[in-house]
Amino acid sequence: MFFSQVTRHDREGRDFLIPRHFFFIIFFFGVLAYSNSFTASFHFDDQVFIVENPDIRSLIDPAAIWHTVISQPSRFIAFYSFALDYRLYGLNVVGYHVTNFIIHFVNAWLVFFLFCQLGVKGFHYPRREVEALAFITALIFIAHPVQTQAVAYITQRFTSLAAFFYLLAMTAYFQGRFTTVRIKFFWFGCALISAIAAMFTKEIAITLPLSILATELYLIRLEPKPIFQHFRQLWSERKVPFSFIALFSLGLVVLIPAIFRFNFGGLLFTPRLSESHAGDILTFPTYLLTETRVFAHLLRLFFIPIGQNLDYDFPMSRSMAEPAALFSILLLAAMGFGVFLTFKKYRVFSYGLSWMLITFASNFVPREHVIFEHKLYLTLPGLALCVCCVGYQVIKNRRVYLSAGVAFVLILTILTWQRNLVWQNDVTLWTDVIAKAPQKFRAYVNLANAYINAKNFPEAEKAFNAALRLNPAQYKIYFNRGVMYERLQDYDRALADYTTTILLNPQYAKAYASRGLVYKIKGELQNALVDYNKALVIDPKMAKVYSNRGIVFSLFGQKEAALNDYTAAIGLDPLLYEAYCNRAVIYKERGELNRALTELRHALQLKPDQWILYLNIGNVYLDLNQLEAAGEYLTKGLRLDPGNNRLMMSQEILRNKYEKNYQRQPAH
Repeated sequence: MFFSQVTRHDREGRDFLIPRHFFFIIFFFGVLAYSNSFTASFHFDDQVFIVENPDIRSLIDPAAIWHTVISQPSRFIAFYSFALDYRLYGLNVVGYHVTNFIIHFVNAWLVFFLFCQLGVKGFHYPRREVEALAFITALIFIAHPVQTQAVAYITQRFTSLAAFFYLLAMTAYFQGRFTTVRIKFFWFGCALISAIAAMFTKEIAITLPLSILATELYLIRLEPKPIFQHFRQLWSERKVPFSFIALFSLGLVVLIPAIFRFNFGGLLFTPRLSESHAGDILTFPTYLLTETRVFAHLLRLFFIPIGQNLDYDFPMSRSMAEPAALFSILLLAAMGFGVFLTFKKYRVFSYGLSWMLITFASNFVPREHVIFEHKLYLTLPGLALCVCCVGYQVIKNRRVYLSAGVAFVLILTILTWQRNLVWQNDVTLWTDVIAKAPQKFRAYVNLANAYINAKNFPEAEKAFNAALRLNPAQYKIYFNRGVMYERLQDYDRALADYTTTILLNPQYAKAYASRGLVYKIKGELQNALVDYNKALVIDPKMAKVYSNRGIVFSLFGQKEAALNDYTAAIGLDPLLYEAYCNRAVIYKERGELNRALTELRHALQLKPDQWILYLNIGNVYLDLNQLEAAGEYLTKGLRLDPGNNRLMMSQEILRNKYEKNYQRQPAH
C-alpha cells in the first residue's frame, strides 16, 4: 500500500521518467479552469502597483523599481515582472493574466515533479504509485477555486511568483541531492539563486530553509531511534553536505530580516489597525489567535469552497477561551502531533502535514490584513498531498484512484471557472464582496469607483453614501466622491469633498492635487498653485502634478518655470503624453516649431487615439507651410472625432492657404 512504508527498490537503472501525458492533462485542466479569466480587469491594488505606478515604466531603471511603492525591496522581482509585462503589453490586461497563468501552471508542474522526485528517489516508493499520487496533487493545486485569488488577481503574482522560486529552489536542491557528485553543486547553486529570488519576491520565502531541513529528515532511513539521532545521521552521511545545508539555511533565514533592518520589535510588537474588521487594534497575541482561526477557515475552504471573498469582514480574537479560537488552536496542535505520530509508518502523509505547517508559518508575522485566500497558495500542495494519501489508502486500486481523482478535479475546475466570473470587472467583484461582508465600507467605495468608470453616476453616489453611513470619518470616501463630482463638472461639490478630505487627513497628497485641478478649472490660479506646491512637498513623485503646475506657471507667464515642470513630469513618467504636448506648446510659442513637432510626435506614439494631438501637429505644419502634411494629420484627427469644430476650423485655414498659394502661381 502506498500510504505506508514499502520495501526499498534497487535504485540502479531506475531513473524517474515523467510521462508526457501528465504534462498535457495538467495544462488542459488549468486552461479549462482559467479560460474565462484572461480578460478580467485590473482590481484593487493593481491600480497602485501597476496602472498608476510610473516606476515600472522603464526596465533600464531598476533603482526606481527597487524603491517603488513598498518601502522595502523584498518584492523587487515581482515588481520587475510587472515592468516586463508593461514593456510587452502596456496596460493590455490579457498579457498580465497570461503571465499569471503560466506561473501557476509551472508551479503545478513543479509540485508534480518535486513530489515524484522525493517519492521515488527519496522515499523509494514504486514509481507508478508515486506518479498517481503526485499527479492528482498537482491537478488539485492547479484547479482548486481557492487558488483564484493568486491567479485571477494580477497583483497577487507576489504570491505565485514567490511560490515558483520556492518550489524551484526545493526541486533544484533535491535534484542535486540525488545526483552524481560531478554536477551536484551546479544544482545546489541553482537552488541558492532560486532561494534568493524567492526572498526578493515575497516574504513567505523565509520558511524555505526549514522546508529543506524538514525534508532531509524524511529522507533518512527508517531505523527505530530517537529523532535527535536522525540529525546526527544527517551530519555523518557523506552524500548529504550538511555544512552546506547549514550555511545555506542560515544565510536565507537572515536575509529577509536584513531587508527589514532586523526590526523585530516593529514587525512583531507594533499595534496595527486591522484592515479586516473596523475598529480592531491588532497586538501580537491577538494577531496570533486570529491567525489560527484564519488557518481553520482556509482549511474549510479547501474542503468546502463556498463563500469565497476578496475582502473578508474578519473580527479579531481576544481570548483563547473563545470557541472558534480554541478549536483552531486544538486543530493546529493536532496537526503538529500528527506529524510525529505518522512520521514512521505513514511517511508521505506526515510529510504533507509538515509542509502545511511550515509554509503557513510565515503568516503568523503580524500585518494589517489578517486574512486573504492567497495565504493558502503555497500551503495547498501539502494539504492536497495529505488528502490524496488518504484517498489512495481508501481506494487502493490505481486506476480507480486516478479516475476518481480526475472526476473530483473536474468538479473543482467548474467551481474555479464560476469563481472567475466574479473577477470579470470591479462591479461584479465588489458586489460579491458586499453581499458577503455588508459592513465593509471599503467595498462600497470600490464599488462606487467601479460605477464611476462605468459612467453609472447615480449608483456610484448611492454606494458612496452607504460607505459614509458606515464610516463618516473616512477621508478616502470623501476624496473618491469628490472625483465623481469633478467628472460630473459639479466643481463646487467636488471642492467641498476635497476640502473635507484634507481636514480629515492633511497629509493626503492626492487631495491637494485634485483640489488644485478644480481651482485651476474655476480660474483660481493662485489657490491652485498653493495646492500643487503642497502636494509635491508631501509626494515629490507625482508626475501629473508637475504637468498641471506647469500649466498654471504658463498661465502666469512664467514659461521657463512651466518648461522645467513639464520636463520634471517626463522624468518621473516618460509615458505622460500630456507633458510632451504641453512642452510643445511652449516651444511653438517660442517659434521653435521643429522642437514642438518632435514633442508632439512623441506624444502621438504614446496616445495615437487623441484627436488633440493630430490637431496640434496639423497646426504646426500649417505654421511651417507644409500643407500636405498638415492636411494628412487634420484628416486623421477628424476620423477620430468627426465634426470637431477645432479640427474643422484648422481645415478651413488649410483650404484658404491652398487657395492663396494657387492664386500666387503665375499664369502660363
